[in-house]
Amino acid sequence: MTEFNGGQLFLLKDLKVVRMSEERFKRRIILRAFAINFLVLIYYYGFTEQVKQYRVLEKNLTSDFILPYIKIRSDLFIAPKYGILSCGIRKSMSQLLINIMCLLHNETEFQNQNRSLNDTWMSERVCSHKDTHFHIPQNNVEGIPNLTKFAFIRDPFDRFISFYLHICKNDNGCWNCGDDLRCVVKNVYKSLKSYEKNPDESTSSLVDRHAAPISWNCNFQETLSQYHLIKIGVNYDQRQSAINELTEILKSNGVSDVLITKISNESMFGETFHGTHKTSARRKAEKQVEEDTIVRDYLHKIYFFDYLIFKFDTSHLDMKYQKLIQMMQKFKYNHSGFI
Repeated sequence: MTEFNGGQLFLLKDLKVVRMSEERFKRRIILRAFAINFLVLIYYYGFTEQVKQYRVLEKNLTSDFILPYIKIRSDLFIAPKYGILSCGIRKSMSQLLINIMCLLHNETEFQNQNRSLNDTWMSERVCSHKDTHFHIPQNNVEGIPNLTKFAFIRDPFDRFISFYLHICKNDNGCWNCGDDLRCVVKNVYKSLKSYEKNPDESTSSLVDRHAAPISWNCNFQETLSQYHLIKIGVNYDQRQSAINELTEILKSNGVSDVLITKISNESMFGETFHGTHKTSARRKAEKQVEEDTIVRDYLHKIYFFDYLIFKFDTSHLDMKYQKLIQMMQKFKYNHSGFI
């Protein structure tokens, strides 16, 4: 096998000649080599042309997408005893995660105060965001070797609905949009586009941090390969699968069976205060996300790269975006382009 202008040419050799003259043998070798090389060249140049055509399509479709890997303020929690660090991605089981990490960080005090893994953000917790030995700055993480890192990640459309119901509809924290989903998604897009052009963690808003693409979190542009990414969902089986993955991580880091059982049981059967997945409001929002073309257009633009990078199920995306993701994956696309 040899190279030809970046493509692969296959040469036949070491063929056994059976009852064939040397001249006929040479002609057969030449014809076979020519035929194979011709097919390879057709494939290679056809493939290259596909790439060129898809670059055009990619540019047309993604020119106004929210870009991936923009750094935004993240919450990192550490349990030094077990060498575990977790990144809390908002609206991705973040309430449960901080309580799990708090238990692992200071088990004795957590238990003495009779805390539950389903305490809410409004509760007085053992662990404080002001405690840099628990809520650790990113710069401090870099000096700690051999940490096991994990994060919960959630389907982007589903995560957006949870954000919309909690921050916008219930708390009226989104541009006075109330429950106007179109108003919310348009303003989210505009705000994230503005932040994308001038990223500054100190200026990010509560809405930005809750609605930002997953790839903006956890310094993923530098640390993605270091994380165990646990996909979560709203139904029982999806939650059970996520907790099973977590318990394997905990076991491998020396967490006791007693603590693991507590974490597993309370994670599966508890419910946090602002959980939204069983409400009629959620069903209404889900229906609009499924049917409203304006809302869907903005959601695709905001979260397209999350689906590509984290390999979520894309069956509920519009077909043109499904195809674009498939082609980018085929050509080994990353945020810098084709590789």
